[in-house]
Parts: sequence; C-alpha cells; structure tokens
Amino acid sequence: QPRCEDLSKAEAVVATVHQAKGLEFPMVLVGKDFGFKALLKGDARRPQHLCEVANLIYVAFTRAKAFLLRKLA
Repeated sequence: QPRCEDLSKAEAVVATVHQAKGLEFPMVLVGKDFGFKALLKGDARRPQHLCEVANLIYVAFTRAKAFLLRKLA
C-alpha cells in the first residue's frame, strides 16, 4: 500500500486518538463505541480514569475542522 508522507494530501488517514493529537482534519469519523464503553465500564472509584477517557473523547471530537461524524449503529 502506498503511503502519503504529507497528511494534508492523503485521501484518508486511519489513526488512533493518540496519533491524531495536535492534528486537524477536514472530516473525522468516530466509531459508535469510541470512549463511551470505556466510560461505562470505568472504575467509578477511580475518578482519574473518567478524566482520562473524557480527555480522549475531547481530543477525538476536536480534530475535525468542518465535519464530525459519529457512527451510531
């Protein structure tokens, strides 16, 4: 598979939230269970876990410049 070194010229970029941190894209597609499953199964006795998951959700959702799509089904 050919790779595009300049992400601004790539047709699609598949990345984890950690890899996308600090980058922006015209459109971002987030999987239906991203982050929310982790929030639901998180350890309520560990508020730090909830903060970490909430931060990942924030980072993922703010990567979109124009469109944020979240798969619902």
